[in-house]
Amino acid sequence: MANPKSMRLVIMAFMKPKLRIFSNLARTGGTLVSRCLGSMERIALLSEIHPFGSQVSDTFNILSQARKWYQVPDTEVLGSKRFSCSEITQLIGEALEGKNLQFIIRDWVHLDFMAVPFLEQPCYRSRLADFLEKDFDITQFHLVRHPVPQWFSTDKLSIIHGRLSLEKYLEGHYRYAELCQQNGFIRYEDFTVEPERIMQLICDGLQVDYDPGFLQNWSDYINVTGDDIKRTPQTHIRPARLPEVDADLYEQLHRCEFYQRTLELLGYDDVTVK
Repeated sequence: MANPKSMRLVIMAFMKPKLRIFSNLARTGGTLVSRCLGSMERIALLSEIHPFGSQVSDTFNILSQARKWYQVPDTEVLGSKRFSCSEITQLIGEALEGKNLQFIIRDWVHLDFMAVPFLEQPCYRSRLADFLEKDFDITQFHLVRHPVPQWFSTDKLSIIHGRLSLEKYLEGHYRYAELCQQNGFIRYEDFTVEPERIMQLICDGLQVDYDPGFLQNWSDYINVTGDDIKRTPQTHIRPARLPEVDADLYEQLHRCEFYQRTLELLGYDDVTVK
């Protein structure tokens, strides 16, 4: 008869390590929500990580963030060996687990669903999840925002304005909404109204421990990427409101098949005309 202890060891040897991925498109409140998540006592969050991220800036390098924010992995563990992204991710995860921290990666999915200005074409899937799924048991959860105020905010960015059409933006938003339907999501607008309740849903979706202390701690937490911290330091979570639009934009939105389909997938109401 097989030894039960030996069988457990064999099973564990073939189990993939758990990896939690949280994602949001640009200008959805992802920096705010990530600050809330990262400020929780047992959470270790690395921000806007992507297979191509290091080509944009070392700011988005997973190892650089882990070393700077959490002092892992130990330099002795790294030595002079060259590691793959998957191997580095596993080393970071093991080191954080050793510190009794629950590891979350915030996925830079803007590159996958909008591309502009750093990549030429969107692929409409999470490259990070695709890249790591062979070696990890991945849990994904998402943050969304109504496509209209998100468009206003995205189009204001100097690096994007004039390079991303409304039609391509709406297609990317819809493709992302399809991914959110598969894995689970919360809406930014709901978070701004009920941050405690919605943060509990995020923690449930990512399978991490909820810490109510985030409400007192998030505004001082800065170990996260995002322009909002530098541009407009936040100290309060204010309810998000749906803007009115002019008649021309309303017609453009309704000429695009992806707009109404996105609203239906994410449970949003249509905008109204001024």
